[in-house]
Amino acid sequence: MNPLKDISVDLHMHTLDSDGSIELYDLFEEILMKGINLFSITEHETMVNNSKIKSFARKNNLMYIPGVELTVNDNGRRHILGYGVDCQNEKLLKVMKNNQAVVSSGRDDEPHLFITPEEAIEAILDAGGVPILAHPGCPIYGPDFKSYVSKMLSYGVRGIECFHPENNDEITKFCIELCNELDLYITGGSDYHGNCNPLRKLDMMKLQLDDLKLKDLITMND
Repeated sequence: MNPLKDISVDLHMHTLDSDGSIELYDLFEEILMKGINLFSITEHETMVNNSKIKSFARKNNLMYIPGVELTVNDNGRRHILGYGVDCQNEKLLKVMKNNQAVVSSGRDDEPHLFITPEEAIEAILDAGGVPILAHPGCPIYGPDFKSYVSKMLSYGVRGIECFHPENNDEITKFCIELCNELDLYITGGSDYHGNCNPLRKLDMMKLQLDDLKLKDLITMND
């Protein structure tokens, strides 16, 4: 009997505080309703709700990994997830503030204004976290996902979001095998945004803890 099969996981979701369409406390209710035991709310460019999320997790005896999704410029807009980060870290606050300014100015269609992958990775590591390549199957990366994954590994990401609604079976299989070969982190989630994206439902990936490789990410955030 594997106790990890009883731990439901979703490590990628958004609220109105970035580009989602759901209020934070409504998302809390959905997390409870879906029976998710381990979660992360990965807003774009902000961790403003970290203390509220932590309090919710403790109150309901859930496991929570602090997370953020940073937009980077690498010949176009790309995304890097940061897990287990200190939301008060100065370097991380600086890169989030830069990206927030781009978005609030309405110039987020100009990729060159965002931070570089190296800056994002450095900030996440400086904040004690783990940088993860987000959704390698997303169209923003182009069709040659293998080359792009290799490129991001050369920048210094420590893992891949192997499970995501936009990762097809080939991409998922390739990324899992690569992560196991290189002992990288394996993460996953629904990338839930609320009703604004009906194709992504909370916990739609049906992930359990033994599907992932989170290493010290859980213990460092007890």
